Amino acid sequence: MNCMNSALVKRLAAKVDIELLEGLKDKKDKLKSKLYMKKLELLFEIPENMLHRCINCNEFFTMNQRDWQLCEKGELYTDA
Repeated sequence: MNCMNSALVKRLAAKVDIELLEGLKDKKDKLKSKLYMKKLELLFEIPENMLHRCINCNEFFTMNQRDWQLCEKGELYTDA
C-alpha cells in the first residue's frame, strides 16, 4: 500500500463515501488514515469549507458561520 502515490489515493478518496470509510477494517492502518487525510483535503478545497480562526477567542469558523456566529470576547461595532 505504500507504493500508492498521492494522486491515486486522492482519486480513491473522492470515490469512497465517509460511511464506508468508517466501516473499513484496516488492521495495520496502511490505507485508512491516508484516505481520511485525502478526504479532508478534498473537503477543504471547497471555498465554503475553508476554516478561519477568530483573533479574539481562537475559535474556528467558516465564512457562512461568520454571518450569524458571535464571539463572546469580540468587540461589538457597527458600520456607518
